[in-house]
Amino acid sequence: MRLEGLKGSWTSERDKVVESYLSGAASALSNLRLLDTMKQQANIDSLTALYNRRFLEDYAKRQIAVARRKDEPLGFIMLDLDHFKAANDLFGHEVGDRILRHFAQTITGAMRETNLAARFGGEEFLVLLPDTNAKSCLLVAERIRKAVARMIVPSGTDKPLPQTTVSLGIAVYPDHGRTLEEVLQAADKALYESKRGGRNRSTLYIEQVEPAG
Repeated sequence: MRLEGLKGSWTSERDKVVESYLSGAASALSNLRLLDTMKQQANIDSLTALYNRRFLEDYAKRQIAVARRKDEPLGFIMLDLDHFKAANDLFGHEVGDRILRHFAQTITGAMRETNLAARFGGEEFLVLLPDTNAKSCLLVAERIRKAVARMIVPSGTDKPLPQTTVSLGIAVYPDHGRTLEEVLQAADKALYESKRGGRNRSTLYIEQVEPAG
């Protein structure tokens, strides 16, 4: 802060007033920074440093509104680590946590900065891709899948960990749903098809047509 005035106009009383003002302003700014930090922490998953589900759902709803207004697609990729529970039980939670952290870093390294990745819960994650159609979503999903297959997670022992793989389900607004719940459900169904088809694969949601009665 810089103050200017006529020569001789500065007094000790004014000095005290300014000092009091600056002290109050510094305290207010410190509180605002603390509040902002707390808000950030409330939106971040502490283990993976990705956004959490609560933030993802709020953000996705806003992105759907933007996509609707601009008449643009909005891609969703749901990811689930294959056989994670078995590895977690066999090697312990510490190794399981290490796998999740490496997985989160691999996801972010394989996508654009304009995309957003979040931990949806447990070993399930979701990537949101603004202005991205189904074909481009599939390309991103495959890039992530291949990066995960190359991922090496240290076991901390002489025994190496088995290869980590991921199954992915893809859905796109508005083709596969008009609301967040509908698109997430479509992505989840596509993920189930990846699991059912043998895991370690990407599947685009295809609406099942009910046969005529």
